[in-house]
Order: sequence, then structure tokens, then C-alpha cells
Amino acid sequence: MEEIYQRPHCFLMAYTRTPEPGVYPSGLAGSVHFAVSRDGKSFEALHRNYGILFAQADVTKENTLNTKSLKNPCVFPLADGGWGIAAIRVMEEGETAPAIPDERKIIRHASMDLETREFDEAVRQIEELVAEAGGYIESSSQEGYSLEYQGNYRERYASIQARVPSAELDGVMASVGGLCNVLSQSESMDDITDSYYDSQARLDSLEIQEERLLELLAQATSLEDMITLESALSDVRYQIESLT
Repeated sequence: MEEIYQRPHCFLMAYTRTPEPGVYPSGLAGSVHFAVSRDGKSFEALHRNYGILFAQADVTKENTLNTKSLKNPCVFPLADGGWGIAAIRVMEEGETAPAIPDERKIIRHASMDLETREFDEAVRQIEELVAEAGGYIESSSQEGYSLEYQGNYRERYASIQARVPSAELDGVMASVGGLCNVLSQSESMDDITDSYYDSQARLDSLEIQEERLLELLAQATSLEDMITLESALSDVRYQIESLT
């Protein structure tokens, strides 16, 4: 992960390295490294490409150190002409702290094939059940006709894709099963815990950056600094919006 920031006549890159077993362990690779450039294309690593900023370790109850690493370093300007660095602190091997089992983030998917003699009423009641459960209809389609012009019955079909809170899914499925005859039913799950907490950690880091940039903007005294800070703030807010 790398982040490049430009000031007039100078580019600064903040990055972490990929661990190399026996050569450059994760504890070193997961620190913030820096490189500078005059043209934004050719960078020269500082400190012989060794880490400069390291994550603070945690002290355990046994009075031992639980070492940490950093990832997603982000560079932002300071009003005094210096640089600020924000990064996400993770476990030494580069993974976010494991989630508590009852806090795992699970997306449940359910599919039901139904049949009914009361087509319009069944569709209406399914839509009401979804709304009452705090969900919404993401997409729906219908085809076929109830009667041909000779008066003969003809099948009708509806496809409804809905989203409801996970805790309400079982109740909605049971209620739908009571409205119609269930021909088939299936369910699957996606565990998005890792990606959820990774995104949340990134969002927390960006919000800290946003707060710091706002403080610096309030203190800025030159037009150049204000333009630079507003540009950096706009970029950070764009990243926040993409995660929310």
C-alpha cells in the first residue's frame, strides 16, 4: 500500500513493504517507509528503504508486548510546511484483530419457488411483509396473463428480489410460505467479517484524517495552504463516501 503527496517541487511517498522471510520480517515490513521524488515518477527511498515509523505495541496482562504493524499509510500536509501521516494499526502479520464470534458479519441469501391461485393478492402481501420487516423490494418483474381472449387460464410469473434485516429473514420466509405453496426453498450465507472490519478500520482512519485536516484548515493563513488542504480534504471525503 502506498500514498503519494505532492508539494511544489517535491513528491513524498509513504508505503509499507512485503515481508521477506529471513530477510525482512513482517514487524519491519509493516512499518511506514518513505521515498521522495522531484518528478513524481522516479522515487528514492529514504533510510536505505528501512521503516521509519512503527506501530505502538500493546502490553498484555502477562506484561509482554503484543507487537503491531501498520497499513494503508496516508500522507497529508501540515500548516507549518511539514507532513502528517495517518495509518491503520493492525496485528504484526498484517491482519486486523479477529472478530468476536458473535460479532461476525453474515449475509444470508434465501430463494423460494412458489405457486398460488391468487397471484395479485400474493404479490401484494409479499411486498407488505417485506416492508413490515424493515426491508425493501430491490427488483421485481411479472409476465404472463391471467386469461387469454377465449377465456382460458394462462400461467403468470413474478420474480421478486427483496432485502430484509437478517434477524427478520426467517419470519418473512415463514409468512410467505403461509401465503403460497412452496415448491422449493434454499439458503446460503456469505461471511463478510474480514472485509467489513477492514473497511471499518479504513473508515476510522479516514475520519481521523478528515478531523485533522479540518483543524489545519482552520489554522491556515495562506491561500496556498488553504487550497492544498481543501484538495486533501476533498480526497479524504471522497474515500469516506465510497465506504459508507
